[in-house]
Amino acid sequence: MPNVHLNRKIVIMGATGSGRKTIFRLFLEGGSKDMITGTGITIMPIIVDGIECQLVGYTSQARFYFGWPVLLKNSRAILLVVDSSDRNDCEWSRRFVSMIYEHAPNVPWSIIANKQDLKEALSPARIAGIFDGKAPVVPLIATDRSSRATLLQVLHDLLSPNKP
Repeated sequence: MPNVHLNRKIVIMGATGSGRKTIFRLFLEGGSKDMITGTGITIMPIIVDGIECQLVGYTSQARFYFGWPVLLKNSRAILLVVDSSDRNDCEWSRRFVSMIYEHAPNVPWSIIANKQDLKEALSPARIAGIFDGKAPVVPLIATDRSSRATLLQVLHDLLSPNKP
């Protein structure tokens, strides 16, 4: 069982089918040794810039929304994963933005535009428009193992004390 330090919590949000679990598997394949899973929640230790952090995900089912405020509290960074091949998923995921602004207004966050390898994928610029440019959009293919380096760079940028 990992030593859970939720004071260094990185939250992954996203609709069902967006690729949240695939991103967890990407970190698991990349060397993370432990993962705690339970009904609707996943916690995994990862190393970012030599510091152990906890990657935390929670179910996106509407009946469990009551848990998001608690999960977002005291988070250090947030990754909002969207299925870029599904405009409806992007539109639906906008509801997470209001949760972020209400419960974690000062926490840095990025939008992960997953599934960029699919023909119907919306461009990062188009996804940024759907989210009114409220956060940087990072194109990703979570099934590609090389995407782990991209995610670590995103986390480095979000956690950097010298963020612009």
